[in-house]
Amino acid sequence: DISPDGRRVLSGSFDFTARLWDFAEQTEIAVLDAHSGPVTSVAFVGDASRALTASDDKTIILWDLKALKPLKVLQGHEHKVMGLAVSGDGRFAASGSWDKTVRVWDLSLGRTVRILRHTSPVNAVVFADAGQTVVAGGHDGKIQVWNAKTGLSRGILEGHFMGITGLSVTTDGRWLLSASIDKSLRLWDLVAMKKVREFKKHEGQVFAAVFSADVKTAVSAGRDGVVIQWDLSNGKPVRSIKAHDAIIWALGLSP
Repeated sequence: DISPDGRRVLSGSFDFTARLWDFAEQTEIAVLDAHSGPVTSVAFVGDASRALTASDDKTIILWDLKALKPLKVLQGHEHKVMGLAVSGDGRFAASGSWDKTVRVWDLSLGRTVRILRHTSPVNAVVFADAGQTVVAGGHDGKIQVWNAKTGLSRGILEGHFMGITGLSVTTDGRWLLSASIDKSLRLWDLVAMKKVREFKKHEGQVFAAVFSADVKTAVSAGRDGVVIQWDLSNGKPVRSIKAHDAIIWALGLSP
């Protein structure tokens, strides 16, 4: 994850740690070492003075990035935690797990305020519409949408025929981008709850997708090591970058 000011980067690894980096200097600031399993997802909270890390160890840790110490350990999931999202105001977090649930957490209390049930193990989760909506993608290719306050379903977005690996949402909560093991990306209208466009060019599973700030393009990456920038208006690639010789797991855009 990249901090809102673009100065720091947070990474999570199979080595059980998360690391905080100075983006400009490309140097390591700190190692966040408190999980007992691979770190699957990371997210800055609010002004980036805090952060969340999720792990195969079934927990989420809330970190104080000034003191570089854990503030709270969020427990309740019964399987590995794969996805993390933070509400815009930094008050709530959502976590998606292979236990087929999404948990919404009050970060000040450090406890679960809502449990949302998916039809399959969850890989990715995002907040939309100023935290009013929670969206989660599962192994079965279904994207579930809930009202975050009531926990009631707003519907299911179907179209991918294999697991969802990544989700990105626009700040206005209107558009959702999904990445999948089926080698494609899809653009969805969250107001109308329908698919708008499909994007196909990757030669392997897509693991990451993110909107550009102006929402005119999107960037994706995955198993083929290629980063593709897409024109959202017509679904065509703007450019492809052979970025790595192996899998790209995650992708971020600096402000």
